[in-house]
Amino acid sequence: VTNTFEANRDALLTKANRRNSDASDISSIGYTVNAIGQRTHATRTGAATNSTDWGYDSLGQVVQADDSENTSDRAYQYDTIAAHFAYDPFGNTVVNSGVGSQFPYRFSTKPLDSETGL
Repeated sequence: VTNTFEANRDALLTKANRRNSDASDISSIGYTVNAIGQRTHATRTGAATNSTDWGYDSLGQVVQADDSENTSDRAYQYDTIAAHFAYDPFGNTVVNSGVGSQFPYRFSTKPLDSETGL
């Protein structure tokens, strides 16, 4: 795995999975971030080819997430509460209601890894 970060700040721009034999990319994710380093767009190439866009409110909280592979044309908007999450001080989910299982972005706006639960 090779990570590329934006110069002068800790903002991940690309994550590439490469073959050891010839250093060719198996898959990669390219990120776009806003002025304060929040992800606003991700494009996946390789085995999974899709993109995700995020929107934030003035407090920097995620208010919209839309995946290009979304077959039901579902976007999560601020004016319609689609899911509700609450966390304990350690980031563990204590409330998960609505369509939460369909919404991959959780604590600290990071995607939930379904294999590890982190």
